[in-house]
Amino acid sequence: MIGTRKALVAFSGAFGLAWVVELMLASPLAGDNLWILRQQTLYLTGVLSIALMSLSMFLAARPAWLEKPLGGLDRMYALHKQSSIWAIIMAAAHWLSKLASGPLRDLIGTENRPARDSVLYGMESLRGIAKDMGEWTLYLLFGMLLLSLWKRFPYRPWRLLHRSMPVLYLVLVFHTIALSPMRYWLQPLGVMLLVMMAAGSWAALRALSNRIGQQKKHDGVVQSVTQHDDLVEVQCKVDSNWQHQAGQFALVTFDAKESSHPFTISSACMPGTGLVSFHIKALGDYTATLANSVQAGQTVTIEGPYGCFNTQHADDRYEQVWVAGGIGLTPFLAMLQQRQQHAPDTRTPVHMHYCTRDAAQDALLPTLQQLCVKDGHVELTLHDAACKQRFSAQQLPTASAFQVWFCGPKGLRSALKTGIESLQLRCKGFHHEMFDMR
Repeated sequence: MIGTRKALVAFSGAFGLAWVVELMLASPLAGDNLWILRQQTLYLTGVLSIALMSLSMFLAARPAWLEKPLGGLDRMYALHKQSSIWAIIMAAAHWLSKLASGPLRDLIGTENRPARDSVLYGMESLRGIAKDMGEWTLYLLFGMLLLSLWKRFPYRPWRLLHRSMPVLYLVLVFHTIALSPMRYWLQPLGVMLLVMMAAGSWAALRALSNRIGQQKKHDGVVQSVTQHDDLVEVQCKVDSNWQHQAGQFALVTFDAKESSHPFTISSACMPGTGLVSFHIKALGDYTATLANSVQAGQTVTIEGPYGCFNTQHADDRYEQVWVAGGIGLTPFLAMLQQRQQHAPDTRTPVHMHYCTRDAAQDALLPTLQQLCVKDGHVELTLHDAACKQRFSAQQLPTASAFQVWFCGPKGLRSALKTGIESLQLRCKGFHHEMFDMR
């Protein structure tokens, strides 16, 4: 599995190296050094910006073959988010490089300014409009970035604004083709840009035609809706071809007027039945009204399954430690149900830690306890915040090597990883999902 940060560095590094190769082939460059520096900075930031934006757009199309090497759709979206942020940062640097021509002109004049590079045939007359369209698109991207980072901005209007991204991306493709030096297209750098822009344009057109994820969509019917305080259990029946692994999630659409929302599947797969369950906690505007808006008998669209949060491929050499916090218990409920389908002597011993705000009011706790007892190979430790029982890395194994599967609040995850590092525990793998998809 490739880490998000490593993938981003490797991708950017490949384009940076291709730019260096092109620069060496273009030498010697004529003109004042400051003007040359400004020109090449303009080119490099432009190349990195459109390359990263193309990567972001391609990932938004949810290509299934990338799920396994990147570690699941949740990590693909994390890479999508990071590549978008860095694409806009590079675009800002590109814009500042353009504005630097004014101060440079005042400082050293324009006598030794490098000649303007030739562009593709037929594009010379489009320079002006390509520059203007690129600049105004950049302003819109700045606004989108600020709204994306501002978590209090409502999801629905953000989603509507975000749907304009394919159009903005296609404008930037035109900007790049119209203004890039002609010599680029005869070098590896140009080939790499064309490949990425073709992939990004394909994804943008799929988004505009509403075809993303179409092949993984299943029509179904809501079988039952059960409310437990701020928790809603929804069981659905989809076509009999549906199959999933415990720990995966799906993108669920209960209302055609709403976008799909990611929910972890809380039931094991029962081949041939098409039954799938979700336990959904009221954490936002949409989920808070779900109990009243979803009814048995209504149609539902389920896209998936997605995700690689699966203990079936755990290394048997190490002890398994499961850590769930709050609604993060849902994938483990599915895992425990899935273990029931295997013979008792084949079940790997597990030590599970469940962190809850109030055990007395926890609707899922009885189910969890029953499944653990029935399994016979799961040791359950309860951490009840109402009784001031806090979980920390100090409660993890100290004498043996172990692997952690974690699903819960981000703060708990960060504290746990920090504790493991500070205590120098023999943790041989820390598996978790990245559900921050905005």
